[in-house]
This record gives sequence, structure tokens and C-alpha cells, in this order.
Amino acid sequence: MEDPNWFTASIEAKLLDSELKTPLPAGGCAYLYSPPGTSNNSSEKYQRVMVWYFNVNRQGKLTTADITNWAKSAGGTPLKGTDPINNQTTTDTTGNNFDLPDTFSGWTKSTVVQVSGDNDHFGWEQTVLPAYTQGAQAKIDFALKADKAQAMARASVPGSTTSAGSDPTKALTLGLAAAFSTSAVVTNDEGYTAQLKVQGKLEPFTKDVKDAPPGKLHGISSSTVSGSVTNTTTGRQTKTPGAGVMAVYPLESAACDGYNGISVTGTDWQKPSYCAVELGSVEGTTLAPDASQSLKGTTLPQKLGTFPESGNAIAELNAPISFYMKFGNVGMASAGTNWKSDKGCLSSRLYGGATWNVVMDGWPDVICK
Repeated sequence: MEDPNWFTASIEAKLLDSELKTPLPAGGCAYLYSPPGTSNNSSEKYQRVMVWYFNVNRQGKLTTADITNWAKSAGGTPLKGTDPINNQTTTDTTGNNFDLPDTFSGWTKSTVVQVSGDNDHFGWEQTVLPAYTQGAQAKIDFALKADKAQAMARASVPGSTTSAGSDPTKALTLGLAAAFSTSAVVTNDEGYTAQLKVQGKLEPFTKDVKDAPPGKLHGISSSTVSGSVTNTTTGRQTKTPGAGVMAVYPLESAACDGYNGISVTGTDWQKPSYCAVELGSVEGTTLAPDASQSLKGTTLPQKLGTFPESGNAIAELNAPISFYMKFGNVGMASAGTNWKSDKGCLSSRLYGGATWNVVMDGWPDVICK
């Protein structure tokens, strides 16, 4: 039984996705558990996190099968533990409980544990959350770096001036990675179609003076982009497009260098309103009918500008307005390569033709309006 006194803070579950390899199922209640600990092979601090799903299998809620399928998609394997009777290692046979890969949170072993009965207690004193301690439940247990976990706790305080809530635009300013994902049905001018998905994250920018002149700094970060695609062209092999990801900033931001301008859809390419920082891309591929495939992505170091140390460049770099998936290049397209989507819009790029742009889920759409 979990000790309720060790649950130190409730946090916005959505904030966790920026630090996890696979985004969590929606509807979880997330808690920091126990004080921060120290790694056994370094001086780094970690914080345990538990994400609970209550009233599983009830109307309008996730099912045991939903969570099981999610665990498998995250790379889960049957949970291994110790049999309390013979003190031997045993492997779960229920099909509900999983070990997640060490890469899931980038820290250590993570687990998914479920109970499916209607009258089961699951690790809570009934006085802690009386309305939720009966019935089918699930718990995803993992660890994060303590500074990230504590930043999430600060961002989750209701009414706080630093509260992120479900607003992803505040993540970087709070020291958290900005996560992004979207999917779109894409179609080219010959009628081929595909379902394209991308996801990734941008780490907060920090200052670096090692290679900068005295009194100056560079803004450094890293970005990761990955994706997948499904051929939806009936009975036909399809060569699907690659896609890039960009962080969009107001034109006056320190992130803008004058060559990466973007115009609002329907306006002249010589009058950009925003600029873009390229975060990475996924490659196109050729797919058999109905086939799906993960796409090769990228992890990029980001190093921007040479800025005065006394200025606010880092704050500006950590304040993108939005993130977009982009594909196609109308200025350089040939027959069969001019792709568009069921959502988003075409907009002009300064000195670079035009691209189709799809805003990332949950982020404001400033280009297509």
C-alpha cells in the first residue's frame, strides 16, 4: 500500500509528455511520489512520478485494453517481479502489467500495473481519494530528473503566475521541453494520399559563452523529431512526402535572422510576419498499398545567434509563438510532388517558395489563422 504522505504534489499530466518517449494516455492523474533521490551511479537527482487512471472500464473512461495497448505501443514487456512465497523472479501472466523500456523516461525502469476487478483497492488509503479507491485502476510509475519534475510541480499550481496548465506555450520559460505532435491526411496533385504523423520536442535554450566573444553569448538547445506514415491510396504503391518541423517566432524576436521569414497565408512573400527555426525533419518513403512505416527522424543541436550577454535573447528564444509541420515546396515542385493537406494552409517563405503548414495540436495557429 502506498503511503499517502509520500505523495508530495499533484501535477498536470500533459506536462509529462515533453519528457517521455511515448505520450501518456489521456485522463491520468499525476503525482510526484516521495522526496527526490540521488542516482546510484552519479550525483544527479531523480524524482519518482506516478500517473493513476481511476474508474477504468466505466462509461466514458479508458478500458484495461486501452492501457494494455498503450503499454505495448510504448515497448512494454511482461512485468518481472519477485514471488513473495519462493523469493524467485516471476513474470506477469495476466497480460495487464508491463515493464517499460529504460528509454521511456530516459532514467530507469518504468512499469504499468493494472487491476481490473470492480471492488479492488489499489495502493490507496480510502481516506485519500474516497471516490476513486474502488474499481478498476491503473498506475504508470517512472522517474524523471528532479529539476524537471519540480518545474512541472511549479507549473501546475492553480492561479500561479507561472502556471502552465494545459498551455504548451509556457513550457520553455519554465525550464521544460516544449512537446509537439500532429497528424494530417496529405494528398498530391496526382491523387495519391497518405496519413502523415510527426512528433518531437524542443529543449529550453540556455546561454553558452565558450565560443562567443567577450560580452556575447550563443543560445543553445536541442530538438528531436520523429514520425510515421500510412499509405491510404487504395490498391496503389505510394511515394509519400517527407516533412519538416519549425518553431515560429514574431519577426522582432532574437530568433529571426532576416532570411527565414514566413508570411501569413494569402499575403505577399516579401512581407513576412514571422520567422522559423528549423527543428528537424522526417524522410519520405515508398509504401506498398495499405502499408504503414515509422519514418527516420532527426535529433539536432540548436545554436542560434551571437547576442549581448546583458540582453534578453534567451528569454526570446524560449518564447516561440507556435510549432508547425511543413511539407512541399511549391517554388521547386514538379508534377506529383506538390502535396497539400486536409487542414492547414499554403504560405510563402522569404526567398524559399511556399510550403504547406499544419499547426501542431494544442498550439495557436498564427500562419493560417
